[in-house]
Amino acid sequence: MNRPLASATFPPEKIATQFGSQILIEPLLTGQYQDELAGVAYETSGSVIYNIASETGTTFEPCAEDGCSAYDNAIDFVSNTAKREVYQYTKDAGYADGLASFNKSGLELTDILSTVFARDITSIVDLGPASRENAYKFIENESADISSLMQSQNFNRLHKPDRIDIARRARMLASMNESVAASSGTTIEETLGALNPWDAYVADCNLYINYAFYVNSAIDQGYEIDPQATAYGDLFFQNLALVNTFITDAELDLVIYAAALPDSLNKHSNIVDHVDWIHGTDDGYIDVYYKTGSAKRTIYFPRYPSSGHMVSQASPDKFFNDVQKWIGKNKQN
Repeated sequence: MNRPLASATFPPEKIATQFGSQILIEPLLTGQYQDELAGVAYETSGSVIYNIASETGTTFEPCAEDGCSAYDNAIDFVSNTAKREVYQYTKDAGYADGLASFNKSGLELTDILSTVFARDITSIVDLGPASRENAYKFIENESADISSLMQSQNFNRLHKPDRIDIARRARMLASMNESVAASSGTTIEETLGALNPWDAYVADCNLYINYAFYVNSAIDQGYEIDPQATAYGDLFFQNLALVNTFITDAELDLVIYAAALPDSLNKHSNIVDHVDWIHGTDDGYIDVYYKTGSAKRTIYFPRYPSSGHMVSQASPDKFFNDVQKWIGKNKQN
């Protein structure tokens, strides 16, 4: 059977007709530029970090030594001294992990997962062990994986919030497993059967995705891949030129300080002539003017004043309405 498209190549413009829109929830786009500018903002008198210190009766000490990361220092202060959640700073430290653990432990129960899928999971043939012999091998067991990750020589390559989360996650595993064991429901494993040790019905994907991105086999083989490289921003601009883009501006997120994003885009002076941020009460826009020709691309940048990193959890109605409005506008254009 001839498959003429199997070996064909397609230009980006053609691919963009199929994948022409992207919605990015609190992304790290420009590597170290984004964190550096967030750190400058955090150390500015009257910043959100100083406000958190005042609210919690603690003292924030900005960086005093060369080589100190202002961003890492602020994140460490909020999480470990002020005991606030860096993903949603109005909450206590551990809020995000607790939420993730609660959701994961619930999704490991047969009745809850059936409700989420809107069908009896026993009717999903490919979900059971017999269909998963060739499943992606990603886990031995969570406790061992986290332990080995923290002892890895590459652990410090991870983004500072990820290191904090992983250390906290290690402390939470026992209680999470106990909550599943104490539940009155039947687990998926009890319903469908045990999986291979490198597989899982429900994965805490954020942890493993971050691990794969920051600490991967290419790095282990000696390739110098900087997880904070500004090259990722260059690649973003290639995509932005062809793809309609929606980025969230969540006010309570300290891990991704959205207010630093427009200026961090301006740092890519090899590609960008200038960037304008149009503020609004609910809506916002970032106009990106490319150096080549007179090209301009507009990023939809709506505000979420009561939301942290988990925008769809904290502001589901507004997020849904914003997405719906944005998609409708794109169709009209």
